[in-house]
Amino acid sequence: MQTNGLKIRQMRIERGVSLARFATAIGLSGAGLSRIERGSRSPRPETLLKIAVGLGCRISDITIRESATGNDNAPGYQPGAPVQQHTSTSTSK
Repeated sequence: MQTNGLKIRQMRIERGVSLARFATAIGLSGAGLSRIERGSRSPRPETLLKIAVGLGCRISDITIRESATGNDNAPGYQPGAPVQQHTSTSTSK
């Protein structure tokens, strides 16, 4: 699961919280949170949960969802769009 550091930063700023204050509130160092926001460090799952709880969002709101092909640039891919469930309509003879 890849973290969207820019989304974390955007959400933190929208809430009017400084990097240092948010990092302290969720139990991280400012440098560690900064690396996550810049994308130079991937957080462990428990850290990702702390960030999501601190931002008041779901983990899925701050992670990058890959398409079924593993290529985010696949035709029809739109970041943030809900996943469409496809059903099979095969018939047997």
